[in-house]
Amino acid sequence: MEFVLSKHSTVSYLLGVAICLALWTAAAERFPSIIVPSPEATVLAAVELAMDRSFWSMTVLPTLSRALVGGAVAATIGIGFGLIAGYSRLANGVLEPPRLILSAVPAPVLVILLLLWFGTNDKTIILSVAILLTPLFFVASRDGLRGVDTKLVEMASVYRFPLRQRLSLVVAPALAISILPATRVGVANGLRLCILAEILVASSGFGEEIALSRQYLETEKLFALVLLLVLLIVCLEWSLDRLMHRNSLKPG
Repeated sequence: MEFVLSKHSTVSYLLGVAICLALWTAAAERFPSIIVPSPEATVLAAVELAMDRSFWSMTVLPTLSRALVGGAVAATIGIGFGLIAGYSRLANGVLEPPRLILSAVPAPVLVILLLLWFGTNDKTIILSVAILLTPLFFVASRDGLRGVDTKLVEMASVYRFPLRQRLSLVVAPALAISILPATRVGVANGLRLCILAEILVASSGFGEEIALSRQYLETEKLFALVLLLVLLIVCLEWSLDRLMHRNSLKPG
């Protein structure tokens, strides 16, 4: 049964890719290449970029490192305060308004404000990613802690489990169920936010390359950058999916 479901999932996934390619090809035939380049031209441009070592060192690496640092800061702060809010209703009431404010602030507005406060440097980009992703991890950890099975907690108390075992066997699995999907969402959002900040800050990375491609009307390169970014996110999400799958197979 597991094999059949996996096979059907792969077929439906490939069908979705085929539909996207068909729509892209139809649009490329309908509009000039300067507006919508063909899939073939985009793939060739993407291969050319991928074969260039400087592309990885000057474009991919800066964006990935900023997104990683910003995401790590967001996870640390968000999970920390989320656990406090999940444990204390008073703390949750105090922390909920800041969480709502950060969730409601548009990303371009926040980046512009940080640009005014900190200038055109990596700090602005990293802070943009960290601030905008913190509410995601906050909600995930808070709700995950609230989702801990009370019967398991009572059983651990009756059998007098040590604190370490209570955390690893009762609390950690409940947190993983909510934090791992949040991390998966955070990967894609973190990269998008990082690129947005790079465009506004005029910093090196994907953002700079996208801005230059738009400025010089290099549409094929622009589409190729987007394609490579999508492939990068797919690889990262696939890795997280494997991690989530292994975690779900571990005995409780």
